Amino acid sequence: MKTVFNLHKFACTVCAVTVPLLLAACGENPLEAERDYHASLKGGYSESLSELKENLKDVDYYSCVQTYNETRCNNFKELFGSYDCKEIAETDQYDDNGDIIIPRDTTPEPEEDTTVINYLTKNKTLNIAITHYEQLVDFISEGDTLGDPEIKFTVKNYSDDEYVNTLTTYILLDTMDVVKWDGKKSSAIAVPRGMNKIEVCPIVSDLNKTDDILLSVGECLVIEDLGLVENRKVVAMKDTTSDKYMLEWEWFLY
Repeated sequence: MKTVFNLHKFACTVCAVTVPLLLAACGENPLEAERDYHASLKGGYSESLSELKENLKDVDYYSCVQTYNETRCNNFKELFGSYDCKEIAETDQYDDNGDIIIPRDTTPEPEEDTTVINYLTKNKTLNIAITHYEQLVDFISEGDTLGDPEIKFTVKNYSDDEYVNTLTTYILLDTMDVVKWDGKKSSAIAVPRGMNKIEVCPIVSDLNKTDDILLSVGECLVIEDLGLVENRKVVAMKDTTSDKYMLEWEWFLY
């Protein structure tokens, strides 16, 4: 039994030494040949591993493109180093360029108040001024060639188009023996808040020796939507309703 065991051991030893020797070329060092053999096996493994990694990259890329799009995949690979980074799936947080999406404000804008306030919300003053008076006839009243004009105005107030009251200005012009007058005389009158409309009427009379003769209630001016009237905007007027005189005047609200 001992002899058989030794022969078996010898045979194994011979085989172990023989394989690399057979692989060695003629005249080549058997030890170097064995080293080169093992190196070639190791190099082939490295190349296979690299090829496998490249193939895995391709799989990640095509999987990404199928799920998203080529632009998103390429940008996220460049920014985050991977086709399957967690950021690429956050489509509500990042756009395809990899930029953070700023949430859009979904708060509804307040509805614009279109209510028009056409009445006065506070007390105001109406300023009225006469600037020109001219007699148009030879005899203004009962043989008088030179008139004695007296001019004032009435102002009727309206709230919600309903009549409220009538106010009268001071006498703006009170002269004797005049055919033509130029200048500026004014009077102010209060307009209460809550009024939406006023009616302004010139009252022209001629002073007679015995009585005042009303020549005309001139052309009345209706001013509506007082709440929208621009402050201190002067508006010129001309009253030509009478064939006996012509009157020019102006007004503004403040």
